Amino acid sequence: AQSIIYLNNILRPNIAHVTHRGHSLSSVHIICIALRFFANGSFLYNIGDAEHVSKATVCRAVRNVTVALKRLLYSFVVFPGHRPTRFIKEGFHKIAGVIGCIDGTHIPIRSNVNRKSFHSINVQHRFRLCLSNTQDAMTHPGPISLVSIVLVLLLSPASSETSALQDLISRNADFGARLYRVLAARTDENVLLCPFTLSAALTVLLSATNGQTREQLQAGLTLTRLDAQTLPDVFQTLRNAIPTVSLQQGAAIFPSQSVQVASSYLNLVQTKLGGTVQGVDYTNAYEAINTINQWALEQTVDQVQDFISEVDHQTQLLLAAVTAYRASFTPPFNASSTQDERFYVDSYHVVMVPMMFRADKYLLAYDAAVKAGVLKLPMTDGAAMLAVLPDEGVDVTAVEEEVTADKIQAWIRQLKKTKLEVQFPRFSLDRSYSLKDALQTLDITQVFQDDADLSNMGGAEGSKLKQVYHTSVISVEESSSDTSAGNAVFSSPPPRLTFNRPFIFIIYHQSTSGLMFIGRVNDPTCK
Repeated sequence: AQSIIYLNNILRPNIAHVTHRGHSLSSVHIICIALRFFANGSFLYNIGDAEHVSKATVCRAVRNVTVALKRLLYSFVVFPGHRPTRFIKEGFHKIAGVIGCIDGTHIPIRSNVNRKSFHSINVQHRFRLCLSNTQDAMTHPGPISLVSIVLVLLLSPASSETSALQDLISRNADFGARLYRVLAARTDENVLLCPFTLSAALTVLLSATNGQTREQLQAGLTLTRLDAQTLPDVFQTLRNAIPTVSLQQGAAIFPSQSVQVASSYLNLVQTKLGGTVQGVDYTNAYEAINTINQWALEQTVDQVQDFISEVDHQTQLLLAAVTAYRASFTPPFNASSTQDERFYVDSYHVVMVPMMFRADKYLLAYDAAVKAGVLKLPMTDGAAMLAVLPDEGVDVTAVEEEVTADKIQAWIRQLKKTKLEVQFPRFSLDRSYSLKDALQTLDITQVFQDDADLSNMGGAEGSKLKQVYHTSVISVEESSSDTSAGNAVFSSPPPRLTFNRPFIFIIYHQSTSGLMFIGRVNDPTCK
């Protein structure tokens, strides 16, 4: 609070308006909006939705604060001129010409592979932040230091940790979209996949592998650009960022109880990946099934039941991922507005479903290339749903073929606010998959073969993965029964968008863009 007050005192003369006519935001609010943008680099989710301000307002706030900071630049950031630099150099091992540095970055080049498995030159920024009163901003933090740090953020590249996290998020989304296309192409029924939990489980598996098995698994997961040694740390950062209020999930690897799992591997899975390693006696089928099903119940608060129904007594290793989620929208759909409406499963099959309703301002996009509308439905836990509705006469499978990580990001960028009446079906999905065949389609094969190398688990020589089981449960329903939580009132009725035919939905974490769920609702009356 003290830092914000200080910033307001020095910036207000340059950003405040003489009158409040047409300028309802205070100088403090303008500064906070700008700082939030500097910290996140994103308007749509972190400011537009959270603060309920328009893009134009944010642009003006960021520009005005940036210009005001630039005017004060040389009052706070001083480059050493005639000042003695000997003492500064001592902290940098007296490297010739170096008087200080802040952070570093990797610049891609054509040769010489670094420890992060890509080509780069390590560059350090050769300048030092100094205050006009000779105090070092980084050594003596305070209100003035905040100004300096903000200015540094405007000049400095993203940290390597942030870059690795964004790369992991992008790779997980790419893998999730590819796996979804494989599964969706094999059925006309509803589809539900949780790439986030699956990625956790497959990272648990990846950490157990070595040699060619690891290389192939990394390639299949499109993680070759990420350092396998630091991947668990990056995934831990992602796991901590994903909301857990409505998401119940678990990832586990179940080796035969005869395998002596290394303590280092056990610790990595539990602390970094939030997973489980549990030995199972596969020669006792009843006990093995009961052990794994009990784990699934505990991870999802009894929402995933009868997770598996059979095991092979020769099984050496199983991988499992379970997820349960309840979508809670904001603004909420009101239960009092829900009515039974027709849902056209296909040209010959019509079902009656509870159709939720709300009139409000929504973010909407239209993709002419795939002939589908994209509606964003924000949720209370920081996630959001993209509901993709093909045009009438367009088969949902034709749109599914175009679903990629890049396409999802393109849809998000194209969203624009509009007044809309939305009719959306209430539905619950409970889908289970044995993913061995689908993963082999994505060129993940060696881990299932006799020559699989699982030596990083310790004591697993000669073991191979038998199957990957995945179950996801999701409930999409009204978030409010309060009649006071009514619809927005407009001077004239806005257009209506009705999801009364098969559609695709994508749930992602807004602040990280992490892909949580991807699915297809072909028939809302079926799970």
